[in-house]
Amino acid sequence: MQPTLLTVEQAAKRLGMKPSEIVSVDQVDGGAAVTTHDASVTLIAHGGGLVFGWEPGEADDQADDGAQDEAGPVAGKVPTVAEVLAAVGEDPDKATAALAEEQARDKPRPTLVVGLQKVLEARE
Repeated sequence: MQPTLLTVEQAAKRLGMKPSEIVSVDQVDGGAAVTTHDASVTLIAHGGGLVFGWEPGEADDQADDGAQDEAGPVAGKVPTVAEVLAAVGEDPDKATAALAEEQARDKPRPTLVVGLQKVLEARE
């Protein structure tokens, strides 16, 4: 299934901004990279999660080709930030589990930790 491409208007609505504040919306693996008037980039993941301060390469911290089969990520590959956020969506239980797993890594990915914490804060 091909993800829906976001328009400037849709991205602005999702970020709570005016369309005039959106500079560009670029489709990337895992979602849409939205550049705003202040040059910050936010990833709107396919599952609806937001990654503020996103930089290209953060969505795929692994040195691979990002290949996926129809069943999901390549077996044995650590899921990307965008993949984790898409899988978690807005489910606080999934976010709690994913956050615990990420924080147990030798080098937790700060972008993912912040994204998961935002999911947990939204339930409060």
